[in-house]
Amino acid sequence: MKLSNQIKPISYLKAHAADIIRNMSATQEPLVITQNGEAKVVIQNIETYEQTLETMALLKILALGNQQIEAGKVENAAAVINRLRKNRDAADVLRCFLTADAVRTLKNSINTLPSRRAWKGTKRTD
Repeated sequence: MKLSNQIKPISYLKAHAADIIRNMSATQEPLVITQNGEAKVVIQNIETYEQTLETMALLKILALGNQQIEAGKVENAAAVINRLRKNRDAADVLRCFLTADAVRTLKNSINTLPSRRAWKGTKRTD
């Protein structure tokens, strides 16, 4: 992806909005809109946006895991495996690997993701 080809002034957006939206799903590349020579807005298709949100949620989980490791909130793998064998409840599996704060943050991140169904219900305006 060559970003320099994807930078357009706001006047281009105004004049070619329908074409931009039509081509957005085919290119899968963001479009940077400038105003007075400065980048102001990025436009991207919905699939790419959803992927970005999902990636950000996974990165939050990784960051929380690193924080837990640095804070010494780790357990011996053998102890975790033994506890999992005794109790195979999915919630317990999460508790083995994440603190309560991490689970809460993960749930909040997932709950803020818009569902595909929500996007499909919107009307086209072009």
